[in-house]
Amino acid sequence: MRLRLTMLYMVVALALLIISAAGHLRLLNEVGKVFGGFFWAIDTGGRIVVVSTPPQLPLFEAGAESLTTNSHIVAVNKVTGETGITQVYQRAQPGDAISYTISSNNNAHASITRPAERFTLDMWWQSYGMALLAGISWLLVGAFLVATAREWTGAVEGITLLPPAL
Repeated sequence: MRLRLTMLYMVVALALLIISAAGHLRLLNEVGKVFGGFFWAIDTGGRIVVVSTPPQLPLFEAGAESLTTNSHIVAVNKVTGETGITQVYQRAQPGDAISYTISSNNNAHASITRPAERFTLDMWWQSYGMALLAGISWLLVGAFLVATAREWTGAVEGITLLPPAL
């Protein structure tokens, strides 16, 4: 029983590491490239939202308020949508002024101008690398607990370390 549970844990942990590695490789591929100085995503409504700002840079004025934020970016340098933001970043040089049009829940529009920044390895490490290291640590501790558990409660303690590793 313990061997099967340990093997199942290891398969799930390996799947999580593979998925995580794909995302981290994509992010590491962006090192040295120009970006807006914040991390963004597409929400369930197809709108561009600010996720976070690297600790090395000033906060984005219409930053990530919550997981259900009502502020979103409708245009970048007057170009709308996800393709607009990526096109602007591809053409920009560090220090170039980039103008963002922000819409909030009351449909009021505001304009924010920020300089383009170069994404660095330190920004990746501070924002995502340390979390990756912590997640791997949780997976290793969980694997140790599952593999050495003498009874069911010890195995459960190891299994409960999977969610924090995500």
